[in-house]
Amino acid sequence: MSSIWTLPLWTACLYWGGVAVNAAMIKRRTGNSPSLRPRQALDYWLWLAWASIIGLWSTSPWITMSENALYSSFASSLVGYLLITTGFLGTWWCYITLGNAWAISVNESTTNQLIESGPYRHVRHPIYALQWLIIFGSFLACPSIALLISLAILTVAMYKKATFEEHALTAIFNEDYRSYMSRTGRFLPSLRNSRLLASPHQQ
Repeated sequence: MSSIWTLPLWTACLYWGGVAVNAAMIKRRTGNSPSLRPRQALDYWLWLAWASIIGLWSTSPWITMSENALYSSFASSLVGYLLITTGFLGTWWCYITLGNAWAISVNESTTNQLIESGPYRHVRHPIYALQWLIIFGSFLACPSIALLISLAILTVAMYKKATFEEHALTAIFNEDYRSYMSRTGRFLPSLRNSRLLASPHQQ
């Protein structure tokens, strides 16, 4: 098998290895695990979804019956590599911005800081969007049905996860979070907010 077709495996290992390293660093600094344990019924379903995503993502070269099952041009591969790079750089930026506030799931007893800087100034859930970008980039570089299924599962899972987190964070931060939601987009910057920033005198 050509080495390029193992790209999804390496991106999956790098991504989830980064998650593990970030969690370990937070535990070392604070002494607390960043809410790795499922806390709500929805968490268990989301863990199952993420396990399916990881499995499809990392094993897609072997699930695909033929390396040429789906066609990839040089241009699409190049775009794929650029998206993967952007996704990883953006994810690490999110980790740095969140610092010790990063967590797998919202914990009412430890979530006490609303981050509104860095990528969170314009987007509420950039890490989910960037994960989608990395898998989509992997698909462009090494297209397979397995990665398409992984993207479909991730699209549903990140929507459910984001919705749940927004309800939980609204309960914690009340009007502060409602105001934050009005200024930001869920996975992409808010077009309305962008227009207001471009025209600060607009009423």
